[in-house]
Amino acid sequence: MKCFLILIFCSNFVFSATPWKGIQNRYWQAQKACDKEQMLHHAQHAFSYAKSQAPRYLPLSCFYLGQAFIQIKHYSQAEYYLRQAWVFWRKIYGEKSLDTLFALTLLEEVAIKRQHVQRAQYYRKQIKNLLQQRSAPRQSHDFLSHVMGGDRSRKGINTINN
Repeated sequence: MKCFLILIFCSNFVFSATPWKGIQNRYWQAQKACDKEQMLHHAQHAFSYAKSQAPRYLPLSCFYLGQAFIQIKHYSQAEYYLRQAWVFWRKIYGEKSLDTLFALTLLEEVAIKRQHVQRAQYYRKQIKNLLQQRSAPRQSHDFLSHVMGGDRSRKGINTINN
């Protein structure tokens, strides 16, 4: 599941904007890293780059950093960064976005690993609600759909079709 999510994000952002290239290169290096500590190192560099050079990619960088912390079993730090990504994406794209679903899925996994039953149940409930809302007819406003050619009314985000 974790590798699947990483591959989805990486494959969808190959042709994105220039600031993304620095972050993307770090994550490709992180994916290829055999050592999990090296993977975390690359994820931290990408997060720092996003924080200073490309703030609009900060939610995605938080998400990736959370994934890296899951890999090295630092679940409290993973939860922190995944919650940050979830909060950012909810504010930017709303409750129904695919991005929030990915973050919630990993947050539930982390809560289970940390044996926080109530928190895991909360995330599971959020996931079920989100899936029910997404099954209703809608116009997509999440980042992944936008990059793949969905909502073109947003300004300042380069897509494949621009």
